[in-house]
Amino acid sequence: MHTVEAADGERIVCTAKLLLDKPYQAATLEREPEGVVVDLQRFDCTTFVETVLALSWESAENTPTFAGFVETLRQIRYRGEVVSYLDRLHYLSDWVYENQQKGRIADVTSRLADSQSYHPQLFFMSTHPTAYPALKSHPTWVDSLRLIEQRAERQAPSAYLPKENFTPQAIQNGDLIAFVTRIPGLDVTHIGIAYWRNADELTFLHASSTARRVVIQPGSLQNYLKHQKQCRGIWILRPKTSTTPHFYRP
Repeated sequence: MHTVEAADGERIVCTAKLLLDKPYQAATLEREPEGVVVDLQRFDCTTFVETVLALSWESAENTPTFAGFVETLRQIRYRGEVVSYLDRLHYLSDWVYENQQKGRIADVTSRLADSQSYHPQLFFMSTHPTAYPALKSHPTWVDSLRLIEQRAERQAPSAYLPKENFTPQAIQNGDLIAFVTRIPGLDVTHIGIAYWRNADELTFLHASSTARRVVIQPGSLQNYLKHQKQCRGIWILRPKTSTTPHFYRP
């Protein structure tokens, strides 16, 4: 990947394709003590996107290293310098805000003519603590998590593109597509990487719980949206170019 001469969006797609057919596995981060989990063999939708971004950005460095990749992955996944369960960015609203502050992600949804105002309410984790092993084991963390949810609500993206208004023209190769949900207390339930299969068909790469592996979604993104009853629309998140300041590298 270090030798690939391509725009960042193309580099992200190329990196994602290297992981095609790797198996889907949920909850790979749920272990104690908390640590920076590096797993290049199995993914859920979020760890797939995080790993692709970290690999892509590190490969663009003059001297890419494994240590640099791990540090980039840590900074994508956690709020600050502390690696802890409560500092992991569980909600995508929180993930987007923190990575915007670090200069790596731009939320371009509000620039679209057909986007609409959207203010998610985030409370699913704190009201379903037994569904999360760490919260079940540490019930005193729930109050702290609720404060994190409230802050994430205030910082969340303020617009989404309803799936009824979807047009693919504004989406570029390598953009992140986050699927906004109707489930109360959550913001999104899935995320993938935009991919123009040809000049006329936009689809996406993702770790699919249905296919049980990393795939290029058969059919178009538009067709996928039509069949997702719990999905109300999407966020479009654009990874910044490699000309922006890099993360700190050891």
